[in-house]
Amino acid sequence: MQKHNNFLVWSNYFLFEVDPDEFIRLREQYSSTQKSVEVVPLALGNTQGTMDFNLMRHRGLSSAKTPNPNSIWRDRPHWQDAEIEQSIVVETSTIDAFCSQRGISVDFLKIDTEGSEFEVLEGGAEQLSSAILGIRAEVAFGYIYNDSKL
Repeated sequence: MQKHNNFLVWSNYFLFEVDPDEFIRLREQYSSTQKSVEVVPLALGNTQGTMDFNLMRHRGLSSAKTPNPNSIWRDRPHWQDAEIEQSIVVETSTIDAFCSQRGISVDFLKIDTEGSEFEVLEGGAEQLSSAILGIRAEVAFGYIYNDSKL
């Protein structure tokens, strides 16, 4: 429990962000709450190591996956925003490994990883079975990204 702006903070938040520009923006945005919000330059998935990560024209669409050119979304306006501008190599871990290293348990997850949500959940099997109370995750009903789970 920590005190912040004259109220008690009962939770700690971890934001995982591998886009270097977005990492800096988030870290600056939450700098006044640094004791309860930590921005972590790490991608979550089902393995530890490194992976290629695609930075899209619209950074909110960046993903470990590649856009599916046959997706039903291809006909929508602004689909070109999903074009890959650059691929970078990023460090990866799992929810379980991160929690083990920090000696913490997770109560709630919010997952919006543009196609790799299933892999993130696979990497949290131990936390899912022992600690997690709730999950808010983006789901897909069409193959917007190649190799993604529906």
